[in-house]
Amino acid sequence: MSDRSMWKMLHLLYTAPPGPGVPMQQLIAAGIDCGPDTYGPLEMSGAVQNRAGIYSLSAAVQQVFSTCLVANRRWSAGDMWVDDPSAFVVMPFGEPWSEDVYRNIIESAVKTAGLECVRGDLIVRVGDLSQNIWSALLHAGIIIAECSVANPNVFYEVGLAHALGKATIILRQRDSAIPADMGGAHYHEYDLVAPNHASAWLRAELEHWCLDNQSIASRAIRTP
Repeated sequence: MSDRSMWKMLHLLYTAPPGPGVPMQQLIAAGIDCGPDTYGPLEMSGAVQNRAGIYSLSAAVQQVFSTCLVANRRWSAGDMWVDDPSAFVVMPFGEPWSEDVYRNIIESAVKTAGLECVRGDLIVRVGDLSQNIWSALLHAGIIIAECSVANPNVFYEVGLAHALGKATIILRQRDSAIPADMGGAHYHEYDLVAPNHASAWLRAELEHWCLDNQSIASRAIRTP
């Protein structure tokens, strides 16, 4: 089954001008040319309607597209979880201060707030690392990113989190230099000599997020 072809067909139908739909000939010309792997599954599922070779979205799919940004499933990873009571920690784990910041500020705050803490450098390293990180980002309810140094992996994962629409808390040490295009991002500045203050602030933020988004109840819906 061609996942990308179905994704493309759905988006072409959604962004087409108002009218009865899009003729099959136009879709074929745009590269949607495999009936059994694209047209058939979409019709059978009720996602699209075929009226004498004119294709359009069903009302239900139209509503989904008008509410959500529907992206191509790049990897065969898990599904998106929304507002799960878990935090995925993105940070440079190789700095001299990394372990202290993680243990005394981030992990302490996350666990005290009642959330599961997922450490980025402990993600399974078997197979495609990008796919494994992607899965972790999909499942996490909120992302905590420490951006005190210019670490490409951290910035990449923050970008993925923002693209997914995940709640993200950005931390940085006082007087640290961050790239100009990150300067406009909302972040919390902390001092290495006052970890308890930073941890208390982070715990309060996470507790508010968890309560505002009813994350415990959200996980219960997915739990058999």
